[in-house]
Amino acid sequence: MTLRSIIIKNIRGNLNKFIMYYLSNAFVVMVFFIFADFLLNPDVKNVKIVGTMGAATSEILFLCELIILIFTVVFTNYSVSNFLKSREKEFGLLSMFGLLKKEIRSYIMLENLIVSLVSIITGILFGILFSKLFFMMISTILVLNFELPFSISFKAIGLTIVCFLI
Repeated sequence: MTLRSIIIKNIRGNLNKFIMYYLSNAFVVMVFFIFADFLLNPDVKNVKIVGTMGAATSEILFLCELIILIFTVVFTNYSVSNFLKSREKEFGLLSMFGLLKKEIRSYIMLENLIVSLVSIITGILFGILFSKLFFMMISTILVLNFELPFSISFKAIGLTIVCFLI
């Protein structure tokens, strides 16, 4: 058995332990992407279209994006540490089976990378789905005479991927 096959088998076998970790990461990615997509929308940057209230809201949402990023770092570190503490016995067994600490670290890293990649993809897809709803809500809150056009910003996708892979 290779390390990758053990990881995939372990994720399938411990799906209940992984599901909350995955869902929380996917939700945070979705919220981050929706805010990033809104902030990078070309019509939001145009003060003539959204007015001064919209420009102020855009800057407030930028601060919200930073707060979400800080919260994400803290929350992810907390959830990963709790997740790893709950699996100490499993890592002890792997060590008894002959895996070195280096191999166990790479096992954990690959396992987290798989879950993170899946949650990033899922979060971005759900973010794309709910972006239009968010745009409609912001248009209503800002009392705009029109709805902000739906657009998928590739910069927002790239920003989300970079922020959550680091």
